[in-house]
Amino acid sequence: MKELIEGDGCMREVLYRAMDGRMDRRGCERGEAVCQRCELAGIEAGVEGVEAEVEGVEADVEGVEAEVEGVEADVEGVEAEEQGEEMGRGEREEWTEETTRRWEEESKRAGRSSGI
Repeated sequence: MKELIEGDGCMREVLYRAMDGRMDRRGCERGEAVCQRCELAGIEAGVEGVEAEVEGVEADVEGVEAEVEGVEADVEGVEAEEQGEEMGRGEREEWTEETTRRWEEESKRAGRSSGI
């Protein structure tokens, strides 16, 4: 009784050992209602596993966001090249100044420094 009340292992292990002499039991078995101690141990292990998965997903998201930023920069570069080919020198300079101004405004709103 004392082990059942004060112990920290599976409650079914203690009961089966005392009542049936079964010494090979290790925790609650599949198909049984889980005892409080095994449930708590499973929840704690599950929480740790979920936390690790969340960290992995967050790292994946950061990687994807960086890739997207790179692709967007590539697209902007291609668009700039295409527009540059279609424009004369004065138009390119005007377009470049306008694009720089818009980028700086967007950067300020996003809290980034333009570095220009």
